[in-house]
This record gives sequence, C-alpha cells and structure tokens, in this order.
Amino acid sequence: MNRKFQSNGEDKKGGLYHLLLRLPRKIQIRVGALDRKIFPSGYYIYTGSARRGLSHRLGRHLRRRKKRHWHIDFLTTVAPLKQILIDVSDRFTECQAHQTIMNAPGAEVIVAGFGSSDCRCRSHLAYFKKRPPLREAALISSPGHAKKIRPLLLISIFGTEILRGGSAMTKGDLIESIRNSSNGLSKKAAEEVVGAVFSTLSKTLKKEGRFAYPGFGVFTVKKRKARKGRNPKTGEAITIKASKTVGFKPAPSLKKSL
Repeated sequence: MNRKFQSNGEDKKGGLYHLLLRLPRKIQIRVGALDRKIFPSGYYIYTGSARRGLSHRLGRHLRRRKKRHWHIDFLTTVAPLKQILIDVSDRFTECQAHQTIMNAPGAEVIVAGFGSSDCRCRSHLAYFKKRPPLREAALISSPGHAKKIRPLLLISIFGTEILRGGSAMTKGDLIESIRNSSNGLSKKAAEEVVGAVFSTLSKTLKKEGRFAYPGFGVFTVKKRKARKGRNPKTGEAITIKASKTVGFKPAPSLKKSL
C-alpha cells in the first residue's frame, strides 16, 4: 500500500530534511556499494536534501516497495519511520544540517560513508541508543537562533507502519507516541491516558450507541440480524445469531489527509 506524502505547500520546491527511524533489533543490512553493515537497535536520524520536488522525495522515503537506489533506501525498508523534520529556511547546507545532529548528546556514527558519497562528511546517518527529540537535536548547535529560523515543519507520523504498508501500530507504539509528544509524561501516565480514552469510548458506545470526534470520525453501534450461513469446516447449514458490531465513518478532513 503506497501513500503520497502531503504537506501544507511549503516544501513543493526543495529543502533539507531529517528522518527519524527506529530499529527494534540489531540487524545486518547490505547497503549497496558499502556492502553488509551491522545496525544495532536504537534510533537513527538521516539528513538529506532535495533541490526540488521535496514532497516527492519524502513520499519515496515513506514507501516500503521501491527500487533501492540511495543508501537510505536500504534502511527505510526495515526501520519504521517515526518523524520527519523539514527545514525550508536555506540557513544550512546538507552537511551543516547533519553536523547539528551530530552535536546532539549521544550521537554516534555507526556506518561510515552512509549518505555521504558525494561529500567529505564521515556519514549523514546519526545513531542514538535512546530516542532523541528531533527538533531540539536539529537546533542544538545554534539554540540562540531557534526563533529566527523560518518554518521548521515537524511531522509526527501517526501509524507510519500503516502508511508504509507494514504492520499496524500497536498499543505500545501508541503509548510511546503520546509519551514522546508530551513534556515530562511518564510511560505509566501515558498508558493511563490511552486506557482512559478507550474505556470512555467503549462505555459511550455501550450506553449511547454513538461516539463522534470532530475532524476524526464517528463510531456507531450497528445491529446484525440473525441469518443463515454455513460451517466453514463442514459446509453444514447453520443459523448465525443476531449480533452487534461497531462501524466507523471517517470525517472528510481525515479522508482527505490519507
């Protein structure tokens, strides 16, 4: 399943970008001319750029099925993409932008030459054992200029695995996403928030038969009448009892964003 990357129009021409990826376990990957390399579990930030067609470039990075051309193509097919940071300020070159990432605490170079075949940088891929705050990492070398830099578009990819055609976001992924998007929220607190939301949703559907969230969609309880059917194993005719199920109708804004 392929999805087009959509933005608010500020990245139609070109610009710099940082990709935050998560590798859940240690893996060996063949990276083109670099041959086989060991990638430990953790988080990776890749810095790239596009002179034009930035939306198209990011859309390519989001796709799982593609011809592997750049070094990053070999990593995005196995490591879930978590966030994208777009810099359209023209303040840094690609090499300078990568250096801002390397100045962040905990940044390491794991694979020399990754994404830096056409420059003198040691690599354009930074490794972190723990998840780094992407926006802060990108501005770490010039915190005093943070407010002066033109739009830095931070995109949190909710359910990126779904967009890329992989496995669906799990409860643990959702809790981690909420925790990372909140200031100082503990894992336990984030888990309680998720539990409270779905508990309220379930109770509301049971009591009222409908739950609406503006901009997202409407959940409704639907009744299924008793009907005739067949046992899938024996082929014997059976009567399927009446039951209830939950249907979902997405809001127009959600459908448009997919």
